[in-house]
Amino acid sequence: MPSSSNQIEVIGAGFGRTGTLSLKQALDELGYNCYHMREILKPENNFHSQLWLDAYNNSQSFDYDRIFAPQGYTATVDWPGAYFYHELMNQYPQSKVILTIRDSSESWFVSFYDAFYGTSFMGRLANLIRLYLHDDITRINNAIIGEGTFHKQGTKKDYAIKMYDAHIKQVQKLVPKHRLLVLNVKDGWKP
Repeated sequence: MPSSSNQIEVIGAGFGRTGTLSLKQALDELGYNCYHMREILKPENNFHSQLWLDAYNNSQSFDYDRIFAPQGYTATVDWPGAYFYHELMNQYPQSKVILTIRDSSESWFVSFYDAFYGTSFMGRLANLIRLYLHDDITRINNAIIGEGTFHKQGTKKDYAIKMYDAHIKQVQKLVPKHRLLVLNVKDGWKP
């Protein structure tokens, strides 16, 4: 359960398309105020895009409270926060980290590609939002996901899967075991 502090207590380190929205909903139900990429679309958060880009350009010295504190967020999942999981751990040393994963790297890539580049309803909707409704999402996706995470090779299946697998290994190596939960949301969240 969340404490009474207004600091980040839970950091989602999993890539998008690993159940981050389900995790957000579970954390919200438990009483956390959880940040997700969708928060950027809210009118009251229209300044967040520039803050995330500032963080991307200066991640080691950026004060993440500038993003999370004004609205009292106590958890963050999905990109862009997942990209900065290590910096967030340092700023919020009491926080726990949840690494969401999928059954396989292959199933993650299929979902990721379809959502970001595909022709399914979700892919077309995401492209519509990025292209016509919210240019800031495009800027964040290009910088943090396209360049920072996938080095402009996110559409290349083998490379994207390699980065996904490397990220999982990196999180498991860098996050102390007492602070890390690896979760496949398909398994549910009840004890």
